[in-house]
Amino acid sequence: MGLVKQKTYVEFPQEWNAVLRDSRSKPSLFKVISCEDQSIFKSWTKFLADIYMTKCLFSTRLVRELTVTKNHPPMMIHRDSYNGREIENVVIKQKRKRLSLPEKYFLLPTLAYDGPIAIPKAKFEDLQHLKRFCSQKAQAFFTAIPHC
Repeated sequence: MGLVKQKTYVEFPQEWNAVLRDSRSKPSLFKVISCEDQSIFKSWTKFLADIYMTKCLFSTRLVRELTVTKNHPPMMIHRDSYNGREIENVVIKQKRKRLSLPEKYFLLPTLAYDGPIAIPKAKFEDLQHLKRFCSQKAQAFFTAIPHC
């Protein structure tokens, strides 16, 4: 947060895009990607849980050398010491239906969110109390925020 002008007056989330973009000028401005449509947020955890083991079968803290070969990609070969023996573990679930897709096609996970995320009721009540210090346009924005 050292580059961001923290005393900038901002009422709407969209105004932060300009503040963050303009916080650096050399070598170039920051590139800010708007996330309002939420199409870039995918549920990767649920997608990958069907393919890979959810818990590692070996203690990763002790690993000194880790190898994954092109010949056998579901297998991870690791050593606990630099001179020790190689131990093999499978990291991909075996019982899985493979989908045959045309070349250059692949599957993507589903969207993580269907719409705006609702804020807790206590936070919404605090916003209703604080919105009196904002402009009329900002008050309307904070009134329309979805909440639980």
